[in-house]
Amino acid sequence: MYRSEFDSLKIYSAVLYSPVAKRIILSAKENGIKAADELVIDALSYSLHLLLRDFEMGILVPAPSRKSSNRKRGRDFLSVITHALARNESLDCADLLIHTRKVRDQSKLNAHQRHENIYEALAIDRNKLRSLGVGTDVILVDDLLTTGATLLEARRALEVRGIRVIAAITACLSPPLR
Repeated sequence: MYRSEFDSLKIYSAVLYSPVAKRIILSAKENGIKAADELVIDALSYSLHLLLRDFEMGILVPAPSRKSSNRKRGRDFLSVITHALARNESLDCADLLIHTRKVRDQSKLNAHQRHENIYEALAIDRNKLRSLGVGTDVILVDDLLTTGATLLEARRALEVRGIRVIAAITACLSPPLR
């Protein structure tokens, strides 16, 4: 169990990022291997149960993937994983966030570059906002926590529309980038 905090956003992660964790996440994300999906879902479930010791439940909201990544993979990996987690835990889930502009792949960027790359690049899909309303509580979901840039941008995009981010969960926690 790992708890992190970035700019007062509490983030719960199940395992440290390692060569094995990297292979599992890439097998799920890039190759759609069902067994790897299940391992990521199990890790997120563990993180969610840790979070629920400290917070009440909210709607699960996956961090959005770039459209080009979804096309290449043939699916929106994190959305699929988050919806499966929600079904397993009998929770609500909503794909609220979208990219509003092109962003670079963050895997080769340092911490500062990641924050600059993603800053003000996310917004709420207006078609989905009407069904939720102001004051909705959500829990952000991502596969990997490295710098917190994506989760902080997701929180910003949600909070400007009156949606409260309780906390976030990730499957893995990476050593910090400089």
